[in-house]
Amino acid sequence: MKTASKQYGTKAYREGKRHGKRQTESKTIKAQNQIHCPDKRCLHVTTESYLDLIKGLRKSEEELLKTTETLQNRVHTAAARLLFFDMRLTMFRHVKIFGEMIDLVKEDSPPENLWNTRITTSADKLIIRRELDRHIRLEESTLANLEKAIASTRDETMKILLNRIINDIREHHKTVQLIIKRNYSF
Repeated sequence: MKTASKQYGTKAYREGKRHGKRQTESKTIKAQNQIHCPDKRCLHVTTESYLDLIKGLRKSEEELLKTTETLQNRVHTAAARLLFFDMRLTMFRHVKIFGEMIDLVKEDSPPENLWNTRITTSADKLIIRRELDRHIRLEESTLANLEKAIASTRDETMKILLNRIINDIREHHKTVQLIIKRNYSF
């Protein structure tokens, strides 16, 4: 069995040779338009359009989600199981994000600026701003409680996961601030 480095890391492969034959130019171009995946089980999706690329990414993430669930159920420690669960949640989130991208973008080329893409809603902008400000205050309170939880435990796995949650909340905080800046600054 060839290793990934022998199969994909050689000069011959980079130049387009496979099994002693030189790839034609069209095959080389087609290979450049595929999602990189050294494992034969991966889904290879050509990127004929931006929408196809996003759909391919979603399928790849769905496959990762399945294999991670299998691993989670087979590991031998509570820490490993909990860490795989965390990974699965992240992958599930990625699948959902790709789905929303597919629903909202519906174009064959990458969008130029989604901030300019308006969605019709009956919500009042001032009310939305107040809700966003409240969301930020709740995040700040949650961050303080998470810091207390980290200080209260000696378990390495709990600290890792609690720190990931803190990082996620900090990223959410930045995202909400960006939304306020771009859409709800009065």
